[in-house]
Amino acid sequence: MKRRAPASKAADFAVVASEVRSLAQRSATAAKEIKVFIGDSVGKVDSGTKLVEQAGATMRKVVDSVTSVTGIIAEISSATREQTAGIEQVNSLVKDMDRVTRQNTGLVEEASAAAREMQQQAVALANLVGVFELDLHDIGERKSANADRFEPGRLQLPGAEFSGKF
Repeated sequence: MKRRAPASKAADFAVVASEVRSLAQRSATAAKEIKVFIGDSVGKVDSGTKLVEQAGATMRKVVDSVTSVTGIIAEISSATREQTAGIEQVNSLVKDMDRVTRQNTGLVEEASAAAREMQQQAVALANLVGVFELDLHDIGERKSANADRFEPGRLQLPGAEFSGKF
């Protein structure tokens, strides 16, 4: 190996020192850039964390709202079932009322027919009885209160009067 001269060593040292300074400056610049990148990353992570927290809060609100809507729908469903049952009861009662009304109509028609028949029978009976003559003097002067008011077609009973019409 050859030995170099001290001037040559000094020149080599100066080149190396210059390269070291240049490398140190680039390292310092890179460190500054890395520090800026780390700062930006920390800021972005903080911002992302806040967004995640907001998203979580929003999701909780959505879940609470869905739970509330589910409860409301259940209440509506229950009320609908109750209303349906009530309507069915009303419908059944209306059918019963209709049936009773029809029965009553039939009974009224029967009663009306029976009343007409009784009227006709009363007129016929009055006409049949009207052919008989009674001598009230033979009975001892007892007169019926209605005997002098007898009209054919009119039923007369003591204390009651029937004209043949309802």
